[in-house]
Amino acid sequence: MFKRIKESLTMVIIGLIIFVVAPIVFVKYQIDSNNLEKRGVNGRAIVIKVEGFNNKKVTYEYEVKGIVYQKWFKRASNNLKVGQEISFTYDSLDADNCRVIWKE
Repeated sequence: MFKRIKESLTMVIIGLIIFVVAPIVFVKYQIDSNNLEKRGVNGRAIVIKVEGFNNKKVTYEYEVKGIVYQKWFKRASNNLKVGQEISFTYDSLDADNCRVIWKE
C-alpha cells in the first residue's frame, strides 16, 4: 500500500515539474531574450501624449525590430511636445522599468 502511495506521489511531482515549472521557466527565458534584443538599441521615438505641469508624464511610441512599443517617461524635459520626434537609447533589460536616455 505504501509503495503504491509513494509511486503516485512521485508521478504527481514529476507531472507538476513537467506541466507547471517547465513552461514558467520557458516563458521567463523568452521574455529575457526579447528584452536582451532591445538593449542598447538606438532609435527614434515619437511623443504621443504629454500630461501634467512641466511635462510630469510623457507617453512615447517607438519601434524595435518591427514591433511598436508604447511607454511613458516621468519627469521628462520641459520642452517636449506632442508629435515631436526624439532619438533615444533603450538601455534596460526590464521592459516595465525601462530607462530611456534622451538625446534631444
